[in-house]
Amino acid sequence: MAAADHEAVAEVGFAAWKSSGKDEAAFEEPKVVEAARTAFLDYPATAKGDVAVAELAGKVIGWAAREDEPDHISDIWVDPAFQGRGVGSALLGHLLARISADGFRSAKIHTRATNTGAIGLYQRSGFSIVRRGPEQDPSLGTILEKVHLEKELLADREQGGGFMAKSNLAQMVEAFDRLSAGGFKVDTDWQTVHQICQDHEGEQFFDWGHALCHRIEGDDWNADYWYGRAGKTRTGSIADEWSVMRTELSAHL
Repeated sequence: MAAADHEAVAEVGFAAWKSSGKDEAAFEEPKVVEAARTAFLDYPATAKGDVAVAELAGKVIGWAAREDEPDHISDIWVDPAFQGRGVGSALLGHLLARISADGFRSAKIHTRATNTGAIGLYQRSGFSIVRRGPEQDPSLGTILEKVHLEKELLADREQGGGFMAKSNLAQMVEAFDRLSAGGFKVDTDWQTVHQICQDHEGEQFFDWGHALCHRIEGDDWNADYWYGRAGKTRTGSIADEWSVMRTELSAHL
């Protein structure tokens, strides 16, 4: 996170916090609102952990962090105007890949029980609820019901140590072939491809696969984000693009 992003990060965080709290009675209390505002204003300059910022046309539209423990995602906040467009999913995938690359076999995250949208996103991304109950929120100075979730991560370090593993590339190709045969539907094979790509974020072929995954899903914002990361562009239809991609990937198997 660049120093120039500090103000925008604070503004996005506070706006996202407010929009997520419509079902939380405590969020109507002036002291809680002021505590949240202060926490978001102070955070960027004091952040010690890993902070990822999502931008569109130079504008900060979301951010995520793992602040307290390296296997714990402490924050995901998306500008309300850009929610529902894959920004949160992209940020989540980015930090999951970082956690996996750092050698952890599981990732943790938590949120308020009333934040059903976030809980749904986490569960769709493979997280499971492990604990739920009232807790004191140290930043807000009030008790909130929290939901804690965990996700098991694929451990490919033995096969590649962060470098592209041919076995994983072959698995991705095989899963995409099944997707192609089934008409490119979002099903268990799509989930398999998506997970493999997440676990190899930062490797061009997997980022390209990640882009095609989200193109299949109809999530254009997320798809364009991953095309940019891979240095690739869309090619014809989905079937056309898979044909081009398969030819290039096969040369590396």
